[in-house]
Amino acid sequence: MQKQLSRLDYFTLKVLIGLYEFKNGSVVAEKLNSTQPKVSRALSTMREVIHDELFIRQQYGLQPNAMAERLYP
Repeated sequence: MQKQLSRLDYFTLKVLIGLYEFKNGSVVAEKLNSTQPKVSRALSTMREVIHDELFIRQQYGLQPNAMAERLYP
């Protein structure tokens, strides 16, 4: 697990915080001066490392689940 956590770089952690606060991948991409596919890849990496979905898709954005709420600083 420790090796897996090293895959979470600074950008990926900023994506986690952005998704929790804004609940929208496109908004997070804009705020981080990045692209939406890059944000999606970062979310996929977090999901693989943490072994949890973290966010639930809803009609108008993402809803953080219990694990995301525990990880949020």
